[in-house]
Amino acid sequence: MPQRAVIVAGATSGIGLAIAEMAVPRGYHVILVGRDQDALAQAVERVRGRGGSCEGVACDLTVPEQVKRVVSEVRQRDLAAWIHCAGQMTYGEVIDTPWATFREVLDTNVGSVFLA
Repeated sequence: MPQRAVIVAGATSGIGLAIAEMAVPRGYHVILVGRDQDALAQAVERVRGRGGSCEGVACDLTVPEQVKRVVSEVRQRDLAAWIHCAGQMTYGEVIDTPWATFREVLDTNVGSVFLA
């Protein structure tokens, strides 16, 4: 029987990385998804250091074509869960926040969930 897989989107730091690390001792193959290649490589090594099976997939979850690529790559896996932890925030007064910054936060925190 093939090993069940768990996808963790936003797995390069914070809650996503912690969840990826927790999935390893439970016997899952962990697929880490993140947009920062260097951070993704470090996260993969960290999870592998726990003795687990994992891989990293670079993807900007705000870009529909990239999300479709990830979904098509994992479609044939025995997928137990897609855990979505991708998110970003900005600091400051709302009135001083540029529209482009607002859209970037909204696309990451809301739009990426819809795309996945």
